[in-house]
Amino acid sequence: MVAIAAGLTAYYLTRPDPAVMAVGECVSVSVQPVEMDCGTLGAGYRIVGREPIQWPVESACLKYAEATRAVAEPSDPGTSASIALCLEPTRENTVDPGSLLAGDCIDVKKAGEEIERFPCGDRRAGLDVLAVELHTKVPVTTNACKDQPEVRGAYAQTSLGGRTLVVCAKPNATATTASAGQVGDCYTDQATAKVACDNDSARYRVLSVRTQYVDPGEYACGGLRNATSSTVNSTERTDLVVVLCFGPANQRNLGYAKPGDCVTGYGGTTMPQLIECDAPGADGTITSVYDEFEISCSPGEARMTRKQSVGDGSTVCLGPI
Repeated sequence: MVAIAAGLTAYYLTRPDPAVMAVGECVSVSVQPVEMDCGTLGAGYRIVGREPIQWPVESACLKYAEATRAVAEPSDPGTSASIALCLEPTRENTVDPGSLLAGDCIDVKKAGEEIERFPCGDRRAGLDVLAVELHTKVPVTTNACKDQPEVRGAYAQTSLGGRTLVVCAKPNATATTASAGQVGDCYTDQATAKVACDNDSARYRVLSVRTQYVDPGEYACGGLRNATSSTVNSTERTDLVVVLCFGPANQRNLGYAKPGDCVTGYGGTTMPQLIECDAPGADGTITSVYDEFEISCSPGEARMTRKQSVGDGSTVCLGPI
């Protein structure tokens, strides 16, 4: 029994110490990583890999798609670091885009240079995250968020080893500015405040919303006869462009006319407006509509024109009922 006990004692005295900063454990990172319990305030990263160190340190961790940071494991004084820790942001980390999930609420500043998650229950203006994309191929910001039909903004931050994380987002439900508009929404004179379309202050109606990857140029709403203004939203960090086209809020405006429609005010001193053909005030009819400005109507017809601006020019020909 004495020999056995001595053997056990020798084993326990010489067994290896448990690994510190092991895969799955969490750390805070300021000057160097410090181990912390996962889920506690400050435990901003989880270790997803331990790799032989390379220089630059980030190059050792590129095989980990979820890693957004790499640091050298602390070493004994007088020795060189031998291990690179590959780090994934935890949900305690509110400023690393790698921690974001679809449905999160964020504030974005400086065109995406600063992104911070906040509790969605706060009900403050911000953005809803649709997706977070890892872009690894150069150029790393092309075709940003192309699989997200609801996207209104793509915000890129440089990540591990020159890779880029692109946050695809849209304005949350509290947004009232025109950049958040959906087709059919109406806005005030300055197109900055959303209002009911039958409100007296409604002046602009959203006709279309589209995303593209080139500058739309001067005629951003080409193909839309009644487009009178537009907003073009983009950031310097990605190639995504979001174009909103606006027309008059009042759908009785002649810009919405089709052949066979009726108007009231034909032959008067004010601009005729569309009206139901069986309405008492109906006194004229739309005979033809052209997507051109310089075109003639038949003899005896009134002619209303709109020059090309952000949208196509148009000519509307009218005659009496």
